[in-house]
Amino acid sequence: MEGVDDSKEYIATRRAMDIVGISSEEQDAIFRVVAAILHLGNIEFAKGKEIDSSMPKDEKSWFHLQTAAELFMCDAKALEDSLCKRLIVTRDETITKSLDPETAALSRDALAKIVYSRLFDW
Repeated sequence: MEGVDDSKEYIATRRAMDIVGISSEEQDAIFRVVAAILHLGNIEFAKGKEIDSSMPKDEKSWFHLQTAAELFMCDAKALEDSLCKRLIVTRDETITKSLDPETAALSRDALAKIVYSRLFDW
């Protein structure tokens, strides 16, 4: 935004977090989670190789997926699977169902919303 000095706003935010007793480590974790959520929102999906499957659309989407995984401190393949597949657990077995690109995008958005919500519930 024009007229806003992001660096000053960042410093003011960090100071405010200090004042309310949020440790430096906790602040770093909060900013990591927010950054990961922003990267999640930049992941686009395309049709995968199998019927009704999906995958990150292009190199840009792969970059955002890998960066989000690093920030979440999880495996990139596990994050991809959590967005592009659904696990259905029955009493006798676990079934993995591929998601089409539209459903994968809904999965991405749901993950971003729940993580953001839990950040503030914390």
